[in-house]
Amino acid sequence: MSEQHFLSIAEQVAAYLRKEIISGHWTGVMPGKNHLAEKLGINKKTVVIAMNQLEREGLLEGQGSGRSRKILLTPGKKTVASMKIAFLDYNDQDQKQDFMIHLHHKLKEAGHHSFYHPQSLIKLGMKVSRIRKMVKSVKADAWVVGAGSSEVLKWFSEQPAPAFALFGRMNGLPIAGTKPDKATPIADATRQLIALGHRRISLPLSYTQLTPPTNHTLYISQTTQP
Repeated sequence: MSEQHFLSIAEQVAAYLRKEIISGHWTGVMPGKNHLAEKLGINKKTVVIAMNQLEREGLLEGQGSGRSRKILLTPGKKTVASMKIAFLDYNDQDQKQDFMIHLHHKLKEAGHHSFYHPQSLIKLGMKVSRIRKMVKSVKADAWVVGAGSSEVLKWFSEQPAPAFALFGRMNGLPIAGTKPDKATPIADATRQLIALGHRRISLPLSYTQLTPPTNHTLYISQTTQP
């Protein structure tokens, strides 16, 4: 059974307060933590955590100890709704990458809830049938897919929930994403080595990357031929 990810009490309170602020229920300054805690039936610490989150999102501004927080959202102004964003990584090691940690922090600062799915593309065998079943069991507003195959990314591009490809075979697919252009610099380096007289040139790969030749492999092969 897939792991379910639920919002904490503080995150639920933050979502409620955010909704009330955007609707114009409160303007000027926020009610005090004691009033909100009594109204919502929760402890004051949870209220403080929730309002600190709204401060990081730019909806509130602290005005010092003992003073109510200032509401920065002007009436009629819209803000981005909080989303639950699921990450489907290529393998478990991706979660330790600095850029992945930074990305999660930026999403949290923007008011979103991001989480890693316990499965990875490698564990799911890069099979669309298994991925489809897994996605249906997870409550997520959007997906970030790491290094997916063209078949996997094509399937995500056809789903109602938005998806973002973080690397992978996205060429020609209607999906937002980003990736480095590895083939061109590898081909340039290979040509330089050949020009220097080298002939036995190898590119170290991880075990999970030992797959049949890809378009990148063919490109490098064709562009480095005499």
